[in-house]
Amino acid sequence: MEHPLSVLDTEKVNPATTEIDRMSPLEIVQLINAEDAKVAQANISPQQARERLAAHGYVLRAALEAAQ
Repeated sequence: MEHPLSVLDTEKVNPATTEIDRMSPLEIVQLINAEDAKVAQANISPQQARERLAAHGYVLRAALEAAQ
């Protein structure tokens, strides 16, 4: 049975990090910063938050904050 959180993008394999174990510390930090910047750009509307809650029974905290 698939875990309910596996539908979230945050719980999927990130192709950008598949070689992270072969990167230098500087490359790892740069990659993490680049990935974090993508999160800051992600927004959902209050309606999307309500729909996700209705469909999945949970909403990430950022989605709840976006609805306020």
